[in-house]
Amino acid sequence: MPALKEYRVFISHCWTHDEYYERVRDMLKDAKYFRWLNKSIPQDMPIETISDQRLEREISERISDSDVVIMFDHPAASRRRWIDRELNVARYWSVPIVAVRPYDLERGSQLVNERAFCMAAWRTDSIVKAIRSAVQDSAE
Repeated sequence: MPALKEYRVFISHCWTHDEYYERVRDMLKDAKYFRWLNKSIPQDMPIETISDQRLEREISERISDSDVVIMFDHPAASRRRWIDRELNVARYWSVPIVAVRPYDLERGSQLVNERAFCMAAWRTDSIVKAIRSAVQDSAE
């Protein structure tokens, strides 16, 4: 069997509401035949003590070194403080965005939908397929 590609994935998240982040992170960890490196800002980074400028630089560096960005497609995403910056950084570095709509929501974020390469359902196989597709298409 050939070696599996390792995907560098930045998962956009808000630490005060990180249940979606944790669930998707766990789904990717448990995915069969899928290798990935988590490029997200670690939860133990004390963002309260760092400047906005440093956080923006950290986000930019991590996204620029990612193969794909996962954003949660929920209405509150459009109101998150950093979402626009993350979307713009991904666009600048031509990093595709995969929008994942949490299972408990019917409506999503127009902002995320407009910028996403594709949508993924709240299932491991759907998210993995979307990541592979986004990365493959962006490489062509």
